[in-house]
Amino acid sequence: MTVPARLRVDFAPLIAELTRLKAPLPLWWRDDDAVRPGPKLARLLDLSRAFGAPLSLAVIPARMQPSLAPFLSEQTHLQVLVHGWRHVSHAGIGAPNAEFGAQRALEVMAGEVVLGLEHLRNAMGAAVAPVFVPPWHRMTPALLPHLATGGYRAVSGFGARAPGGPAMREADALAQINTHFDPIDWRRGGGLEDPAALVEALRWLLEQRRLGRHDPSEPLGLLTHHAVHDREIWAFLEALLSIFRESGKTTWVAPTRA
Repeated sequence: MTVPARLRVDFAPLIAELTRLKAPLPLWWRDDDAVRPGPKLARLLDLSRAFGAPLSLAVIPARMQPSLAPFLSEQTHLQVLVHGWRHVSHAGIGAPNAEFGAQRALEVMAGEVVLGLEHLRNAMGAAVAPVFVPPWHRMTPALLPHLATGGYRAVSGFGARAPGGPAMREADALAQINTHFDPIDWRRGGGLEDPAALVEALRWLLEQRRLGRHDPSEPLGLLTHHAVHDREIWAFLEALLSIFRESGKTTWVAPTRA
């Protein structure tokens, strides 16, 4: 595989860690903030098909354009997740962004999460998985029981879950299916994070799984945001997908729709 010269990164440490795997590494891919069709979403779907990597597309229900559902209707390799309601922060000045934080009335938030699932299912039917993706990966634990009774089966955030199984401690009815790796440099407002740092971060994640410090049964989650991808992000993503495929040590999975 030829890595684009502009990336200036050595993938050898990651490849070496992949070779140490004793069993196939389960991978899953979540892309956030989908609201409308367009060239970038089309490119994302093309990559997903080309690499045989099922895509979990987190759609913002209240901002979804009517044209999105027909655009996705023939994408058999894809499932849709519920990405909040409006993806609007209700946090106070200086507080971390959160749409479903403790500062809002619980009954209002409970109504929105149910409405979000219903809205997407009415538009896209069986393509919608009962998985809730809280915007900015923040959510008050008090909402978890309402997710369970509202038809959800899992919550997806960011970061490794503790070893010991997929159940969330606050509500055993919900599975926890997180993402772990995001190539975008959000601290600087976008663009590709330092490629060498990305390779090291991913190598470290694999090492933690191998050493039993992270739950080795949890699929390793790749997180992307197609709407803000630039040339370098696309190039890095394609190079990474190629390495996963050529290693022979990975397998792609998707959160359950059950």
